[in-house]
Amino acid sequence: MDSFGVVGLNWRQGGPHALSRFTLPTEDREEHVAALARRVGLEELVYLATCNRVEMAFVAAQGVPVSEYRRRLHTALGGEPEQAERELRAWQGEGAAEHLFLVACGLDSARLGETEILGQVRSALQVSQSIDLVGERLSVLFVEALKLAKKTRLETALGSGRTSLAEIGLDRLREHLGESSGTIALVGVSAMTERCAFSLVGEGRDLLIVNRTMDRAEALAAKLAPRASALPLEEFLRSPPQVDALISATSAPGPLFGASELARLNSRRDSQQALLCVDFAIEADVDPEAANAAGCQRLGMEEVIAIAEGNREAQLRESGEARALVDRALTTLSGRLARLRADQAIGALHDNYAAIATTQVNKLLDIRLQDLDEERSQLLRQFAQRLARHYAHLPASGLRELAASHGPGIVHEFFSHAAEDLAKGLNEALDEKTVYAKWTPGSEPAPPGPATSVDPEEGDRR
Repeated sequence: MDSFGVVGLNWRQGGPHALSRFTLPTEDREEHVAALARRVGLEELVYLATCNRVEMAFVAAQGVPVSEYRRRLHTALGGEPEQAERELRAWQGEGAAEHLFLVACGLDSARLGETEILGQVRSALQVSQSIDLVGERLSVLFVEALKLAKKTRLETALGSGRTSLAEIGLDRLREHLGESSGTIALVGVSAMTERCAFSLVGEGRDLLIVNRTMDRAEALAAKLAPRASALPLEEFLRSPPQVDALISATSAPGPLFGASELARLNSRRDSQQALLCVDFAIEADVDPEAANAAGCQRLGMEEVIAIAEGNREAQLRESGEARALVDRALTTLSGRLARLRADQAIGALHDNYAAIATTQVNKLLDIRLQDLDEERSQLLRQFAQRLARHYAHLPASGLRELAASHGPGIVHEFFSHAAEDLAKGLNEALDEKTVYAKWTPGSEPAPPGPATSVDPEEGDRR
């Protein structure tokens, strides 16, 4: 498990501005992630970016520490190498698996148990799968993370109540609009705006879906018909229809709504009530100073996270059951990997003993027992194989017990002084890709088979 690494930062480290510096554009995300993997030298990489975090899960090459990948990733995303340790956190091995499990379950979110994160993890995984950046090792880690997230939502109260950051913005919007029946503009198609859209349509409100890429806007509007229509972003900025509120969450590098855009929005409104702009973007879509000057009310991501943080301590006290599930999942993961490694090593040990027995019997038959007929020669060979299995049993049973109590790493130590021929077989059997390819979902390792692929629909979508 030591090859697992996670490097990232969340809303606690530098706020939205720091996050925006390390956030890849959502448009053509596959190309950006593939280019990042090439620049850093990674065969397996999943890149996750949300409104309050950026996480990069990867498999390190043998002999390359995670700290080196932190420096490479930081530089590849535009940071200064000497600032990497200060600006990005890093986890390795079981710590990396634990961090990913906590993220997927919503236990590391500003709003504990937030419902968007599971879909965001799943989407990030799909992007990397589509460009062949998910192999046997990350496949295991993510399939277990998604299963755990689903289990946490089904078996604990962590996902109950208002656990979404989107809901914080919607609460403010509902309070502001009251009984008004005006249209609400949703700018940018994302997990956050989609959640808002389905909630608002469920309440009988009309929506205008605005996006730079029209096919995505039209696809979402079709799901919400007849309560929603679609409009290109460029047209909305140039000549907006009348809307009573604006919800925005894009990855634009700078504000989309400055003084002139907000003036146009205000000029189309009959209501004397101020225009409310709920800005979920990491790098503000609605310029705060321009909004204030135009008399608009703006709720930005910093304020949303501050509201979520205000309830975090009380939520933490109630999250013990979910945390216990994470701990058990980590123990299960380590135990299963230990048993898989032990079984692979035992297979190599049996093969080595059997090969030695075959070699020695053949020498004996060629030099001393040439007169034995084929039937007796075969009986001697069978006896030698049984004897080899007998002598392999003791170290094999001892290895299984050690692996169960000390984890996967003990397997290499157990064979640290193996003879050259056995060491070669062990290196092949214990190659990480080979070991993880034997993994199948479940509580126990299954017989050898093809690598497990992650089902992108695994988990509970809320």
